Amino acid sequence: MTYIFYFIVSFLCILCQGAFAFDLEAYSDNVEKPSIKALHLVVCDLKRLPDEAAEKERALLVSALAQYRPFDALLSEIQIDRVTFSNDEENDIFLRFRDFPFLKTRNSFLKELSVRIGHPYKLVIIDDGTIVSAAELSSLDKTSLIILGRQRYRDEHSFAKGFLHELGHSLGLRDECRVCQERVSAGPPNCAPSMAEAKAWWGDVAATDSRVGYFEGCCGNTSYIRSSPASLMNDSDRAEDFGPVSERFILQAFERHKKGL
Repeated sequence: MTYIFYFIVSFLCILCQGAFAFDLEAYSDNVEKPSIKALHLVVCDLKRLPDEAAEKERALLVSALAQYRPFDALLSEIQIDRVTFSNDEENDIFLRFRDFPFLKTRNSFLKELSVRIGHPYKLVIIDDGTIVSAAELSSLDKTSLIILGRQRYRDEHSFAKGFLHELGHSLGLRDECRVCQERVSAGPPNCAPSMAEAKAWWGDVAATDSRVGYFEGCCGNTSYIRSSPASLMNDSDRAEDFGPVSERFILQAFERHKKGL
């Protein structure tokens, strides 16, 4: 699903600002990692799953990262943690609405989580009670939120690829659909407002990679230009990668993190 700009799961202050007794536990298998990971995912299961089910969800996320470019080459720089709390605290932390995006998160919880982690992170909310999946259009070096409505996905494969789609938004990738639920503005790296800008943004890649070109339609506007005929940012069920332009963008973001830029 498309991303939402400023109003999705907003960092909402809701009256009471009490502290929360949540647990933050390691979710990843690898231990030899940089002290500050380039990408830190914090997974939150609403309606807390039993340990066995939570482990299955963890395995799906790790497997998705391990199987798809460019994350398969970046696993050593990705940390996945799990945050847990009581059912009562879940009701305090998350507030449901009838209108899209249906879920908001208490600001004090997000601030407390930021203090515990000490650097930017992506809060991945797995909501078993909805079909809504969405993410803030953000960047690698910014804290942002992702919602995965578990009922949206017909099977584990669909769930894993849906996660990658929303993760793409949180890293700065735009939707590449010709017809989208929401029409938003074009922008780098993968959706250009004109042919001239498309050639400026990825002409060097198109010159050397036959998978890259200039295809009509993205961000819900048929006059915009996308870089790939199909990708995880377009048809996540059928596509097998993000496409070379988006992959380059993600790799460059991780490289900048390594250099401390």
